[in-house]
Amino acid sequence: MESRGAAERMSSPDQDPSHTALLSNIPQILCILVFVVVVCICIFDFKTVQLYFNLMIQWIRINPYQAIIAIILLYIASAIFTLPTTFTHIMLGFTYSQVFQSQVKGFIFTVPIVLVGCLLGAALAFLLSRHLFKNFVKKQIENSGEWINRNFRAIDELLVAQGITIVALIRLTFAPFGITSYVLGVTSIPLVDFAIGTLAYIFNAAMQVFIGCSLFGMQQ
Repeated sequence: MESRGAAERMSSPDQDPSHTALLSNIPQILCILVFVVVVCICIFDFKTVQLYFNLMIQWIRINPYQAIIAIILLYIASAIFTLPTTFTHIMLGFTYSQVFQSQVKGFIFTVPIVLVGCLLGAALAFLLSRHLFKNFVKKQIENSGEWINRNFRAIDELLVAQGITIVALIRLTFAPFGITSYVLGVTSIPLVDFAIGTLAYIFNAAMQVFIGCSLFGMQQ
């Protein structure tokens, strides 16, 4: 009887480390599946995505103020699914310049919307990475060898000490916006420092919005 009870306890799923690990990784697996599905749709059905994007631009022309929330949500989704935003910046600059019939007004109106959307999207991608993937990534790094582990710790400590400066420098480059948010999420940089550093993206975004506004001026 005792041996049978011991065998039952050993075969119980609750005691199986691999079963427990699988259950704990379900949120990560679901997020990865959703991510892969959305990215595949964007890649293999690009014409449909482009059609909906063009329809949205037309809707923005008709409802420029009501569209602000939709634009911010679009930027949040773009950051989460690591979709490029350069074309969106340019098109919004062009569209709002058309709406106001002024390059200056279009630029002034568009840049804050772009910055808010990108900042919220970056913060959400950062938090998803931190709470869903950080422990997994750290375990992989720890198992990758002493050299990688040591260098990751050094970079991690540097980000904690000078996080705002490093994030700001990253945002001034053309590094993929969503991907860098996920990468920084697995480090120990505080969310506040990450958000403050991300504000430097205003220069990058403003330049791309300005291109859109300039295209409107050339059309005139």
